[in-house]
Amino acid sequence: MERYNPKLAELPNHKHYPNCLARKTEIEENCQIIFTLTLGVGILFFMLTLFSLRFAVISWIPALLGEADELLPFLVQEATVLFIVLLAGLNCGKRKLCGVILLFIYLFMAVFGFICSGENVGDYLTAIIGVIGTFCSLFSVRAYTDWKQLVNTEGFPYFSVKVTEADEHPEYEPQYTGTGATDSMSPAEKAAPMKFTGLDVQLDMPELPSLSQIKAYRDTSVTEVEFVQEGEKYCCISESPIKII
Repeated sequence: MERYNPKLAELPNHKHYPNCLARKTEIEENCQIIFTLTLGVGILFFMLTLFSLRFAVISWIPALLGEADELLPFLVQEATVLFIVLLAGLNCGKRKLCGVILLFIYLFMAVFGFICSGENVGDYLTAIIGVIGTFCSLFSVRAYTDWKQLVNTEGFPYFSVKVTEADEHPEYEPQYTGTGATDSMSPAEKAAPMKFTGLDVQLDMPELPSLSQIKAYRDTSVTEVEFVQEGEKYCCISESPIKII
């Protein structure tokens, strides 16, 4: 089954990445829809099989082995239901051919469910589920062929320019996280911890006044503001003439 999609053709400078990534995402989302539907159908058929119900297509092989209330046909029918669910799960991975098989199973369920609906009540349910499953699986053939093309297309499975560049240049090492990077300072930087600021500590920091200057300020008159609380405590607040800033 070969089919070529020109929208997924390789282009120079990785220009095909957006279309390929969009198509890959679309296929994966549709596969998830089929799996969800098939899982629900599988649980329903599994439970109804416990009551010895027969269904078109699904019960073909068990019907050849005996009656519905016998052990061997019962086990075979339950295994058939689990096998269909397994196909839907594999379809979500790399085996997109399973989606094509599911399409034909649902199509047969729809057709033969309507044909045999007059003989068995379970066939009515089979026909309805077959129609819904066929509608959801119609894309499976195109998905299978497009997936085969995507697998052989440059950039699969990520279709990311950054990932491709990293794969094409494995020798590149980041400046701060490569082999030569270090998380400790050099001995020279440890000896002069203020060197990295670019400033001279001795010149840029203002000098504190000397003791003689402080004594001279202390001998000058100060402006005193008296503050008296209601009580016996006394406090005198003085405004210092020394201006640090």
